[in-house]
Amino acid sequence: MRYDFPGVLNVHRADRADALVAALGGLLVVGPADPFAIELIAVPTRGMERWLTQSLSARLGARPGRGDGVLAGVAFPSPRELA
Repeated sequence: MRYDFPGVLNVHRADRADALVAALGGLLVVGPADPFAIELIAVPTRGMERWLTQSLSARLGARPGRGDGVLAGVAFPSPRELA
């Protein structure tokens, strides 16, 4: 389920993390209007950060289906760092 607060916060919920990666990949494939803007994605652990980085870079490849992408312009603070 997704709750949208335009320009402020997007919250996504799912029973499985791979479903969240698909939704997040769909959002990140359309880059921000400002090419220097940083997307913030709160993660509970550094292990989750590594997994997300690898999963998203595979989804955001240079060409569809190749899995040769690079994830850039994204920061992964913990929820505590955001508060």
